Amino acid sequence: MTNYEGKKHFQIPNNEVKDNKIIRKPRPKPKENFNHISHAVKLSSGIENIRKNKKDHKYIKSDFSVFKVVMDEGKQVERRGDYQKIFDSNGLKVNALITNNEAIVSADSKALNKLESKINSYKTKSTNRPLWDYVDSIDILSTEDKISAQIQKEIDELKVERNIDVEILVAPVFRNDADGRNVQQEVESKLRKYNITQPEEEPVVLDDNSVSMHFYIPSSAIRDFASENFILEIESAEYLGPSESHDDNSVDIDQVVLDPNVQLDDLPVVTVMDDGIKFPDNLDPVVKGTYPAKPNDNLYVDSTIKEFAEHGTKVASRLVFGENLIEQSRQKVFIPHVQVIDARIATGKVNATSLIKRIKQTVEDLHEVSKIFLFSYNTDQRFDKKNISKLGAELDALTIKYGVVFIVPTGNHELYKQVSDHSMIVADDRSKISAPADSFFATSVASVSNRNNDISSSFSRVGAGFNESLKPGLSYPGGDTEVEANGTVSNYGVEVISNEGKIVWDLGTSFAAPLAAKDTAILYLHILEKYGSIFPQNDRTRISVFMAKALLYHRANKATDFVFNSEVGFGNADLNKVENSFLNDATYMRYGKLRRQHKQKLLFHVPEIIEKNQTRGKEVVRLVTTVISFSTANRLSGTDYLDGYVSTSLHGLNGSGNDTTLNPAHMSGRSKWYNIHHTSVPIKALTSGDWTLDLEYFSKPTVKDEKEIEYIALITLESEDDNQMDIYSEIQAQNRFNIINSVQIDATFEEGES
Repeated sequence: MTNYEGKKHFQIPNNEVKDNKIIRKPRPKPKENFNHISHAVKLSSGIENIRKNKKDHKYIKSDFSVFKVVMDEGKQVERRGDYQKIFDSNGLKVNALITNNEAIVSADSKALNKLESKINSYKTKSTNRPLWDYVDSIDILSTEDKISAQIQKEIDELKVERNIDVEILVAPVFRNDADGRNVQQEVESKLRKYNITQPEEEPVVLDDNSVSMHFYIPSSAIRDFASENFILEIESAEYLGPSESHDDNSVDIDQVVLDPNVQLDDLPVVTVMDDGIKFPDNLDPVVKGTYPAKPNDNLYVDSTIKEFAEHGTKVASRLVFGENLIEQSRQKVFIPHVQVIDARIATGKVNATSLIKRIKQTVEDLHEVSKIFLFSYNTDQRFDKKNISKLGAELDALTIKYGVVFIVPTGNHELYKQVSDHSMIVADDRSKISAPADSFFATSVASVSNRNNDISSSFSRVGAGFNESLKPGLSYPGGDTEVEANGTVSNYGVEVISNEGKIVWDLGTSFAAPLAAKDTAILYLHILEKYGSIFPQNDRTRISVFMAKALLYHRANKATDFVFNSEVGFGNADLNKVENSFLNDATYMRYGKLRRQHKQKLLFHVPEIIEKNQTRGKEVVRLVTTVISFSTANRLSGTDYLDGYVSTSLHGLNGSGNDTTLNPAHMSGRSKWYNIHHTSVPIKALTSGDWTLDLEYFSKPTVKDEKEIEYIALITLESEDDNQMDIYSEIQAQNRFNIINSVQIDATFEEGES
């Protein structure tokens, strides 16, 4: 790490971006030697099955039918022209694109009749053969498609009937919450004959307008419910809760005061969504407010019980005061880094459906005063489903809708009690992340040992995430354990404050996540104050918090260590390095937007001093790029979860001055349909000048042509071996990328503009 004074990062403004439109026109042809008449009969038979299934509805009445359209293997529903001809022009609503060639669709009677007419025309007049030849089938969803593997296994292994705790997902064909409640009442009325007391929870309308409901259903009735047309999923109910307590000794802090030199109102604000915060009176001023607004409103949490704020106080103490609480207590002064809002949303284990409703309301009410939300609850089991978790998907939707960042732990496991070899624990599928850390846009935080920050804690869940996404995001100390030869477990906890107002020792990813939230909040406020004036005024807080998240990923470790790994993610942050560039270490940053069928070339300057300092065969500089795109998503689409992503490609000048592509082999760090593209490239021979990072937006046909995707792009040039060459000053002398506070970045382009 250089000792030079920190300097402002550079920006890539619009006049250093070339925007070009790309035209793609697929020209499909009819299949050769293909009997389209018999194929039309097959498609018509599928429509008859859909009508019959609708007549057999037992519980849910509607004019709509839900069914599946499957294209030939290798033929993509995602091709925009086919999409418009099959779905848009026939009044069919696509609820989800499950794979490249499969869609879940809903249609009313009129649209279904229109679809049947088109297929009859295809049969008798060969109309639109280049389209319908490639539609493999149109048919109902099978019960096997709807019942989760976990429930199916449970049913198969049962010897006697029992009630199963499930969450049912109803297709998004209803208009509002009232319709959702009506659906719930219909299902409940059919369940009354089983004399089962049902959970007292209202249905939740998810971001994609599907309806999630929590029920207890007899095992013998599961298949019957799955055959209902509008039911899309039946899966085991998920419960989220805090980690177990590991308190041992305690230290009084009744004589400690808050640092009088810190102005609390100048600190950033983080909302802690937990079971409450109960600081002693001498520390309570760091709590900016309580949610729900009335302190005595025990809507979700009973503040009169002994267990009140047992988990949330510890989490908040780690967030506000950081590490080394014992050392701070010896000085009789605690230094706060953030203010907190105490959002009391849960006590103990809570069903995911209930939590979704509470979190949505919390963020809707608080997003203007708090841009960072810390939620330190997880499921007990690793995430292993075919779709992203409902809560994970809702966190993603709230991120895009309100411009906020969620910080969540990866979760804890107890494999260390069975397996002593650390590498075997990390490789074991049972150690993988748990919901809601599968959320694509949430910052998921693993725990590293407080004795060795280079390895994950023995209990910490690790990546990769859903669909092999880059998880965890960051890693911070959360304690560790060690199993002795005689089987005794020794805990090496971290210092936290209990709800009894004492310093105690605890461990878990719940206490690693607050440190990430603290750094995110500090960095967010730094960006807002130092760079906010270059962002459009109405979006400054949104852009600043997205930029904070991206910078932490981009610069969490030294550039030479930038390779992501599924144990510790991008590592943990040295805030001084994240906040600043240095003479031998310069970062370009850009917030932008991209349209479909457009490619942007982001220009950045590679200084001549790097070229002059190169030595044959030796790495002279490392070039690191991170692009995080913020797309809408659809949980029902399975592994094709995101609606769009930004593809990246790095181009520079080699030692001969010729344009060369510098992307790592095998799409490493640049996978399709991932929201994070991250590369770290050592450069041995180069020619100075303008290099480019090329960005292109790919999206599903459900996304309108005029819809834009937001992105954060970061590019760092860092000299190897801590070489003290002055990269920064030469870029600064160009006077092209300097931050000028009076200029705002306008992230949009007129068509064809460059």
